[in-house]
Amino acid sequence: MVRHVLFRYTTKGALKEIVDSRGETLYVNTDCQGRVEKIFRRANGKDIPLVGYHYDSSGNMISTEDSSGTRKFFYYDGHQLVKLTNQSGMSFHWEYDGEGEASRCIHTWGDDGVMEYYIEYGDGFTRTTNGLGHTTEYYYHDNKLIYKIVDANGGITRQHYNEFKELDVVVNPEGYSRRTLFNNFGLPVEMTDENGAKTRLAYDGRRNLTSVITSTGRKTSWEYDEYDRVIKRTLSDGNSFRYTYEGGALKTITDMEGRIYTLKFNSRQELLQLVFPNGIHRTWEYDERGRLVKATDVKGNVTSYGYDDADNLIRLHEPDGNVHEFSYDTSGNLVMASDRLRKVEFEYGPLGTLIGRRQLDHHVRFRYDGELQLREIINEGGECYSFRLDGLGRVVEETGFDGLQRKYLRDGAGRVVRVIRPEGRQTDYEYDGVGNILQETQHDGRTSRFAYDGDGQLLRAENKEIKVAFNHDLGGRIVKETQGGHCIMRKYDRTGRHVHTESSLGASIDYSHDKDGNLSEMNSGGWSARWQRDRVGLETERELTGGVHIKTHHDSLGRETYKSVGARNVEQFRRSYTWGIGNRLHATEDGLTGRRVRYDYDEFDNLLSAEYKQGNDVEFIYRIPDRIGNLFETREKDDRKYGAGSRLAEDRDYFYHYDCEGNLVFKEFKEMALRGGIIAPINRERLETELGITFRAFGTGWRYDWQSDGMLAHVVRPDGKEVSFAYDALGRRIRKTYAGTTTRFVWDGNVPLHEWTEEAEESMVTWLFEQDTFVPAAKLVANGECFSIISDYLGTPLQAYDKQGNKVWEQELDIYGRQRKRPSAFIPFKYQGQYEDAETGLYYNRFRYYDPNAGSYISQDPIGLAGGSLILYMYVSNSNNLIDPFGLSRRGNQATRDHIEVVKDKFMSDNPGATHIGGGLDDAGNQMKEVYIRPSKPIPGSTKGGSYTDLTFKTADGKIVHINTVDKGNFNGMSKREFTNLNRIKADAPDTVVIAIGKGDDPGDLSMNKAKTSSH
Repeated sequence: MVRHVLFRYTTKGALKEIVDSRGETLYVNTDCQGRVEKIFRRANGKDIPLVGYHYDSSGNMISTEDSSGTRKFFYYDGHQLVKLTNQSGMSFHWEYDGEGEASRCIHTWGDDGVMEYYIEYGDGFTRTTNGLGHTTEYYYHDNKLIYKIVDANGGITRQHYNEFKELDVVVNPEGYSRRTLFNNFGLPVEMTDENGAKTRLAYDGRRNLTSVITSTGRKTSWEYDEYDRVIKRTLSDGNSFRYTYEGGALKTITDMEGRIYTLKFNSRQELLQLVFPNGIHRTWEYDERGRLVKATDVKGNVTSYGYDDADNLIRLHEPDGNVHEFSYDTSGNLVMASDRLRKVEFEYGPLGTLIGRRQLDHHVRFRYDGELQLREIINEGGECYSFRLDGLGRVVEETGFDGLQRKYLRDGAGRVVRVIRPEGRQTDYEYDGVGNILQETQHDGRTSRFAYDGDGQLLRAENKEIKVAFNHDLGGRIVKETQGGHCIMRKYDRTGRHVHTESSLGASIDYSHDKDGNLSEMNSGGWSARWQRDRVGLETERELTGGVHIKTHHDSLGRETYKSVGARNVEQFRRSYTWGIGNRLHATEDGLTGRRVRYDYDEFDNLLSAEYKQGNDVEFIYRIPDRIGNLFETREKDDRKYGAGSRLAEDRDYFYHYDCEGNLVFKEFKEMALRGGIIAPINRERLETELGITFRAFGTGWRYDWQSDGMLAHVVRPDGKEVSFAYDALGRRIRKTYAGTTTRFVWDGNVPLHEWTEEAEESMVTWLFEQDTFVPAAKLVANGECFSIISDYLGTPLQAYDKQGNKVWEQELDIYGRQRKRPSAFIPFKYQGQYEDAETGLYYNRFRYYDPNAGSYISQDPIGLAGGSLILYMYVSNSNNLIDPFGLSRRGNQATRDHIEVVKDKFMSDNPGATHIGGGLDDAGNQMKEVYIRPSKPIPGSTKGGSYTDLTFKTADGKIVHINTVDKGNFNGMSKREFTNLNRIKADAPDTVVIAIGKGDDPGDLSMNKAKTSSH
């Protein structure tokens, strides 16, 4: 697509007009010396100012004025800038060591010492020291190429250049080198990473990249037309995509199955329409300035956008009727966001750093050092979470809201090599050259080891319990997983769809898909399921073994509004759902019994209560948060007590005791009697000493013992019986032992496939899940019996039917996840990712255990604040539309997380040799920390704040790519937060590629071969 900008001048050579590639004209006023004084546009016969410039008699620009009339001022000594006062009134200052062109800046700072730097110039080096006393040195040759950098921690990075001044070797402070060979045109042809793995690149005669071959032999290739446009891309597994163009713009994308995606652009090169292979389409409309003003999704839902003269989004109308309004300060920072449900205010410090968030009487504050690095978070209750940083701004110590302290020792490359935890506990890490963890060793010797192929894909993960190994195909997909002596094999069709799973224990599962790639059929033994879907892929009907038939209706926004289950010619289940704005579930109604459940929420989207009403019978269940977010079961919030850091200390029945790392170690009965059971005798003093606690009542209750890696090892029940657990190196539970019976588990990825008891081989159970989800679909047992599992819109199991169509099980969970009536372990799954242990009353939730009676986890989030909540024991704020299948407190819904993983896998497939840097799950299934984009610093007075990205990658040629997905839908559902975050990333990381992908959208072609920086 050809883009151009046209400049027009007066007869005297002064710039008068700028016409951009969309045809919009910007008008320019200049003074008698040809200096630009004003840039404006015209609309409806009026001049609309965009920016103005003012000069002194010496020709220095002394102020600028934006479209709102806000000014920025510049002060000089001669022609040297010595002071800048930005829109918010903050000033930055400069000092020099000389005059004229030979002068050099030796000192710069902002008011109150913000971003202060001293610069020293030597013979062949430059030394900078910031206001915190941290110094960095740069050494360079006569050609001004930097060959050595000594960072603030003393780490040395060395750089070597070839005869053409191309950077060909970089040696990091740990001695690992990355090497690049270039051809005669300066293009990289071979890159050797820090592990010695080589990636080779080839080009045609017009210097177009034609192939990339990774160290493991995976090859991606491209073909071009005479205009150097990609017309075909072939992946390492043979999958290919073809591209056609019209008028310079991309017109069609055709995949290997012949499915065609058609794009339509207007004359201003703005995307107007995207037509999918099945004929559904999405459209966009823009104003005369090229701003998106209307977006219509595939179901006809319209989202509209309104802006102020500074191009700030000030109004957003959602299809559900919600209206968002936004206000900004003079620096362009968002200071107020409101809709029909809430109002939030934001406070800012220097350079747009967020220092406060206020909603009603809830105030969260943030404090920074002179480098504007976050040092403290003060929650709504005044508790402080603090960070100590090294000279490079990396965390070396953190202290939680509860006072729990962790220290981090890092190597020269910044990698954490030791975590020092309370009471002498520690974890050591070993890495390969590119940063993959090779070994994790706990203070007690517990060790996990990992191995990877040359492309960074996980090959092995082992601990003392079990060795897990993976085999991958050319597309990087796992085709075989070995867990101890058991194997799981996967097969894929030529397009990469997963079509078959089998195991060494007898599982054999077939998957079929419709022409749009949606799951249409599953078969395993005597069990089957068949789906019918609407044009956008939403389920409308399902047929299950035994004649079980499910009908599902959705509203225009894709939310489930009705589900009916019929079996043996009788309607067994009928439920309707009523939704409000903001995806809040307001009510459900049982169409067979007439019972209605109504839900209430607060301004923070917390689910507060459920009212169960049938006839004259009414029951309320409360889930009331205090100002911090701690939960209570009474409206008066008098039934529980919490300690610092939101540790549950006491409820109506128990006192809670924790170890030095915040793990629950004892749940103590307030009263001696154990309802319906026997209390085993204890040695109170010995137990207090062993656990490091002080009992508050009789010392009877539940004991919890923990592995040194943070996984629950044992539970000792009040009756003295012990439940013990074992896990693989990926956090998957492989064994549970209770009362002399051991249950073993084999996994298919992130969900259990088999479980059986060692004492009874005929007890083998095979669990089937809807493909690549946490939603259970069937239970198959060794005697040939099979049971279909029916779940609600959230993926929570509701009922089970045998192969004759008889209903054999059902459950209803309250808003805490507790079974309301007739508890049964026949189907142990609760919210997605949760497996109930009837022996303990807890739900195993991959990396943590959930207590449904408390509504929280019994240990802190292992990824800390990266989990998205200031409450480290929190499950989710609204169990009606949020889930947490990994126990990592990521508060978005599972569809969003699944989509992020699809996008991640697609990017890695489309870009051989790329490295997954942040966001999403790593190969071990662990949540990776999202990359933080710091505010732009080169221009003092910048108004941009920092941002987190959903996914970040580094391509084989060193290009950094950030991808954000839209949480609430496609682009039509983009929230202000997402909209602002995306644009901040583009502004603060201009040398990177930034991509936004609508929720659930096919990512399409994510090859970076032709991508431009900050352009997607």
